[in-house]
Amino acid sequence: MEKPMENEEQAMQAQTQPPPEGGPDPVGDTGQGPQGEPEMTEADPADVDMLVVEETVRAIQAVSQVLYTEEAVSDKLLAMVNDKEKVGSAAKAVVMLITQVDGKIDMMEEAIAPTAAYAVDRFLELADAAGNVGEFSETESKQVMMTTMELILESYGVTPEERQATIGDMPQEETDQYGNLYQETLNA
Repeated sequence: MEKPMENEEQAMQAQTQPPPEGGPDPVGDTGQGPQGEPEMTEADPADVDMLVVEETVRAIQAVSQVLYTEEAVSDKLLAMVNDKEKVGSAAKAVVMLITQVDGKIDMMEEAIAPTAAYAVDRFLELADAAGNVGEFSETESKQVMMTTMELILESYGVTPEERQATIGDMPQEETDQYGNLYQETLNA
């Protein structure tokens, strides 16, 4: 049993000296800063990137499971695609798929876009194979991708102003690249 500290000087020395190796910190590490606020630690970007990759893989697996093993769901999604609004109806079906998967597994925000891109590709493959509306051309596939991304942003409450702010934070070269692709898709 430790003896209580006899005076303030001993208490101050104990607070300024590191704890003995393997022993407890005599002051006690509370994980809080000097004013009682939580200490902030810098996340390692590699750890964050790996977490996003792992989350994206998990989300893609969930999308694959729905599309390839839950026939009733995938059949309903494919039935949503129609000739009148081929691109828009396909995009809406993919958004429904993504929101259902997100509801089940609670995806990280950073995983939604790559998962949606995967979902568009796989869904269009299934739609082409089903033959309900004929095959999607490359231009139509790009249009489905763009429409899906816009609908996802809208369904998650991202305002046009927030989208514009994000675009404003991108390097000009990248912004031009996406702008050109968007215009090509619209003009096709």
